[in-house]
Parts: sequence; C-alpha cells; structure tokens
Amino acid sequence: MILDKRTIRKSLTTRWLGREIYIFDVLASTNDYLIDLAEKGADDGTTVIADCQNAGRGRFGRRWFSPKGAGIWMSFLVRGGGLSNGVPAISLSIAVGISDAIKSMYGVDLAIKWPNDIVYNKRKLVGVLLESGLTDNASGFIICGLGVNTDFTGVSVPDDLRYNFISLSEIVGGYIDRNILISEILNNLEFIVDRFRDGSLNLKTLLFGRDCFIGSDVIWSDSNKFLEGEITGFRNDGALIISSGGVEHCLLSGSITIL
Repeated sequence: MILDKRTIRKSLTTRWLGREIYIFDVLASTNDYLIDLAEKGADDGTTVIADCQNAGRGRFGRRWFSPKGAGIWMSFLVRGGGLSNGVPAISLSIAVGISDAIKSMYGVDLAIKWPNDIVYNKRKLVGVLLESGLTDNASGFIICGLGVNTDFTGVSVPDDLRYNFISLSEIVGGYIDRNILISEILNNLEFIVDRFRDGSLNLKTLLFGRDCFIGSDVIWSDSNKFLEGEITGFRNDGALIISSGGVEHCLLSGSITIL
C-alpha cells in the first residue's frame, strides 16, 4: 500500500499536528531530516514520513530496522520552551497515544514498556525516540520519532531481531492500512501534546489500568549501572519506580529487561 498524503489528511482532525506532511520513498532517518527542517524554521507539527529508512535508529544509537513498506517510520515537530525537561513523561505519554490508536482500529491490547516501547507478548511492536534541539534564536523544539512495525510479510529479518519484535499484521492476522493508522496516531498525539503543554496531563492517571509491567521483576541498566527489582509504579515526571531490597528507586534514564 502506497503512503498517500491526501488519504492521511482526509482522516485528520488535528489543528496543528500533521498539517504539513512530507512523504519520502527513502530517507536515512526521519528524525535527522526533521531536525534540519526545524533548524530552518519549520512549523510546529510538521511531520516527516518515509516508506523506508536506511539509517533509522532508536535510543542509544541502536539500529531501527525500517524496510520498505513494512512500517510507519515517522517523526513530528513540537515547538515550545521547557518541553525538553519533560522528555521521560512525554515519551511515555506518546506511547500511550499510539497504543490507543492501534487499539481503536484493531482492538489489540498492548503493553507499555518503560521508557518508550510498546510491546505484545514482550516483543517490540513500536518504538519512540525523542530528540531535542535549539534554533538560532534559542527557541527550543522536540522531534518525536516513532516506528510502528505494520507488516513484515516477505521481509528478510536479521537474526538478531527475529524473536524480539513483532508486526501488527502478525498480531491481528490481516491487512494494515498505514494511511488511516497514521491519521489516527496523529489525532491522538495532538490531544496528548496539548494536554502536556497546558499542564493538565497527569501521567499516573493516563497509565492507570494499563499493562505497564507493574509487579514484574526487571533488570534496570544505565551505562555500567544495574539494578534488579520489581516495578511498583511511575512518577508524574516519567520516572520508573523499582523496589529492590526494600528500597524504592526512582529512575529517569536507562532501560529495562523484563525477567
């Protein structure tokens, strides 16, 4: 299925997000392309989508496998000073918005894996990467990059990824309309970002009742630091709370492995 700007726009109900959309057959990275646009003055909500990325990346510079036609490889621009201070909370909130968009279209219950993944049966379906920057006039912005694995039928998947990720078509057993799903994701995320901007977003409320691996045993790591314990919750600033040896640790960076 071809990515089509007109089809995406038909289903958009947003005021600012996705009102300027660029679609490419191939890019190195949608985040990198949009960072360049942002530094040149692109409008708030500008969105870049690629059918294929040949240098897509996740957190810590890890490769994000982004083959042609197999997913939604997309980045959007959010302008506004002070947003970069809330990156952990924004990242989790965006994951919730994407998860809700997928459930509204396909009825799939997904889990949120701190700090920025959406998983199904512990296999990665969606990744989120936030990067912040400044323009020449010191105006701050955030680039919100996301990758959704939609359909890997016929794709040769590298051995190191084969058992760690999953596509949406594999979960639902059917066709995935990328254009309509892009619209649904953008509609949801504008609401999320607006609430974050006006201070009305309560992350703990947003996460309440969702599968976020609360009660699960995990190993947290950040550089050469490690901690094993049980997830007991989250703070409103996006910090992960792990109980280990009777002590609660609040963690704003790093990653986790579910045991």
